[in-house]
Amino acid sequence: MSSSLLLCHSGLVHTPVDPEATAVLIDGANIEWVGSEAGARSLYDSRMQRVDMGGRLLCAAFSLGMARVSTVIEAETLTRRLLEHGYGGVTYNVPADIFDEVSSLLSRVGVHGYLYREVNSLDEVKSLSRGVDRISLSATCLELEDILEVAASRNYHLSVHVEGEDEYQPFIKRLVDQELHHFPSIRCDGVRYLSQESIMQCVEYKISLGFTCYVNEDVHRSLSAAISSGAVTFCGSDPNSSMPEILGWNLIHQFMEHNTPEISVTSRGMFHTLTRSVYRSLGESSSFYGQLVPSAPADCALWEITSLESPQNQGIAQNWSTDPRSRVPSLPYLQEANLPVLSSLYIGGQVIIK
Repeated sequence: MSSSLLLCHSGLVHTPVDPEATAVLIDGANIEWVGSEAGARSLYDSRMQRVDMGGRLLCAAFSLGMARVSTVIEAETLTRRLLEHGYGGVTYNVPADIFDEVSSLLSRVGVHGYLYREVNSLDEVKSLSRGVDRISLSATCLELEDILEVAASRNYHLSVHVEGEDEYQPFIKRLVDQELHHFPSIRCDGVRYLSQESIMQCVEYKISLGFTCYVNEDVHRSLSAAISSGAVTFCGSDPNSSMPEILGWNLIHQFMEHNTPEISVTSRGMFHTLTRSVYRSLGESSSFYGQLVPSAPADCALWEITSLESPQNQGIAQNWSTDPRSRVPSLPYLQEANLPVLSSLYIGGQVIIK
């Protein structure tokens, strides 16, 4: 039986809707309902295809912060690798000569793709076709000031490559002095270190911060400060690399390993940097993207896990731990030798990997 209605049940569901949810109803490309086994039994009818999750964990699919692809083969290779790691969304920095081909590739694969057109000069920006609405450039670009002015007038989404304070300060000065901070979305990508003052400027001017996947003390400290300050913070942003070394649960684990009593990030905060926060940085108008809630896109991954962070002792949700303030369940307990294993990947309600 083929049906656009999928009832996934008998699993563990990471959702802010219900901390003890064990079932999800997918209607076409969107999440229709999230709830309990009893609710799933009452909803089921002959139109639905049932998917027994067998106690596995269902959560929002990951989304890549940014990578650069210089050939279609690179794009194909990286996209395939991302799907195998549970990614349902990708953001690519793409040069002009392969922009259309990469766009077609992502549409064919079925992944949610966001393409930033790489630009290096004012002439390139002026020659962009109407179909382009996102641009990516280095903060050290010689014509940055003029490019920002044209980009603002055309209402582009903007990504600026900023590794640290040396690149950030000239960029923010031009942005503020010219009063050009009203883009649909502005991102700093590839960040390795920013001061607390700079992070607070990003909060003030609604600039999202994309941190590299190459974790060290500076990256960890800055990312922790950004999350604590309320900046839109995402991770896995490497605008000049086509082969990010660390992905998904492994990336979350790497940041958790750098925690100290003075500076730490939570697994939940890190999970958001690879899911919901990526979509916020892209200027998606809906807050539903990147989480399993009704009306959200049905982009979800099913994982084999060994345990969750803090077990309880009742029912199918015996391993859930709930924060009474947020009512959101725990995520997997991550160990380098025993990370979650992908069982299935759904994008827009369609099975991509099974």
